[in-house]
Amino acid sequence: MQFFREILPAIIALIVICYPNPVKACPVIDIGPDISVCEGSSATFDAGNCWALVLWNTGATTRTISVKDSGMYVVWVMDSMNNTYYDTAYLFYLPKPNMIIQPSGPVFICEGDVVKLDAGDLTILAYQWSNGETSGDIIVDSTGSFFVIGWNSLGCPDTSSLVFVGISKNPSPDLGNDTAICQGDQIILDAGPAYVKYTWSDSNATRRDTIQSALLLAVAVTDVNGCQGFDTILISVNPVPKVSLGKDTSFCFGESVLLDAGNYTQYSWSTGDSTPTIEVSQSGSYFVQVTDSNGCNNFSGIRDISVFQAAVPIVVYSDGVLSTQAGLSHTWMFDGIPLAGATSAILLPPRRGNYRVVTVDQAGCTDTSSTFLLDFVLTLSDLPEGFSPNGDGVNDRFIVPGLELFPETSLKIVDRNGSLVFHNDNYQNEWNGISDQGKELPDGTYYFALNPGIDFEGITGYIIISR
Repeated sequence: MQFFREILPAIIALIVICYPNPVKACPVIDIGPDISVCEGSSATFDAGNCWALVLWNTGATTRTISVKDSGMYVVWVMDSMNNTYYDTAYLFYLPKPNMIIQPSGPVFICEGDVVKLDAGDLTILAYQWSNGETSGDIIVDSTGSFFVIGWNSLGCPDTSSLVFVGISKNPSPDLGNDTAICQGDQIILDAGPAYVKYTWSDSNATRRDTIQSALLLAVAVTDVNGCQGFDTILISVNPVPKVSLGKDTSFCFGESVLLDAGNYTQYSWSTGDSTPTIEVSQSGSYFVQVTDSNGCNNFSGIRDISVFQAAVPIVVYSDGVLSTQAGLSHTWMFDGIPLAGATSAILLPPRRGNYRVVTVDQAGCTDTSSTFLLDFVLTLSDLPEGFSPNGDGVNDRFIVPGLELFPETSLKIVDRNGSLVFHNDNYQNEWNGISDQGKELPDGTYYFALNPGIDFEGITGYIIISR
């Protein structure tokens, strides 16, 4: 201050020289009252416009000064009459608030969520947010950058930093469409790889879930942003087809059985067939896999088929008898017609011709022999030279072998005198040396004529009776 007092006359003299026509004198110097401004703001002091000289303690010589520092400000002035004056005023700084938004950001929320931006402070009397709201906090549900201006009790404002709020898209796990599985099968559901947490409604907590039963299943996934997504799927279980080929079966060779798998869409038999039914005529184990309209498949049980083949009967002729060793029951046929009562293993053939035997074995299977042609040719050499009808039971009759095959055979006996002593038009080996008159013929040689019937020539010769 002493400095200014010492140099003030020199400065005024200089001004007088520079301003030969000084301005009109002002009544008094007044730069106004003390000023209080908010921190960071500026204030202006004005010395007025009627002074020949103005000097501020800041060194400024202008009428007005704009200052930002708190403290006392002094101005010296001189009028045109060289009168000097001064005035003082104080600049006081008021503290401003420190506006802070919590959370400070950047902030990311999930789709459908909200975040509260809070700048509330007890020292703040008024708020003005960038979105127009005037409360201490705001609820944000959209993307944007937000700030707030707050005024304290001194009326000083402060503006917060920008806080960015972003929206993170929720994850979208996809379990696929509702589906069905077959009984006994399973399905593996995959919620996707890009998540940090999995929560299934069946308590599974891994990416994949294996399902074997019918249920409505839900999964919640959480991504790296903490956002969640959901999906559900309905799993149905279709029963597998139940197919049965029936009980094990046996039958005779030449017969067959029809195996029926039922009504399905696909068939795969153990024989390689792909039809609903197959006809089986051979021994073996048979099964089928069927597929229904739901795509479910199943195997039938194994059905064992046994085919029995009866032994082919062989007909043997011996000593006037036809016989066979095969079968438990028998039916003899003559020229294709069953012989009444001919049901044993042996047959006394009534005549020459075609014979067959039909046999049934222990399995109930029937088979037929080849045709046996019984075509006996009777010659003189087949006949005995004589017989001894003495009643001893040995060689008592004139026996013609194979006579049973010639039911219409006639026999005539003539003695050496040429007299007919015996005849029979249906001879059955019963002549025992007795004449037609019932008398015993004497021993001796007799002439005979044997006629076997149609298609055979008669046989003549001599027969000796010797008792």
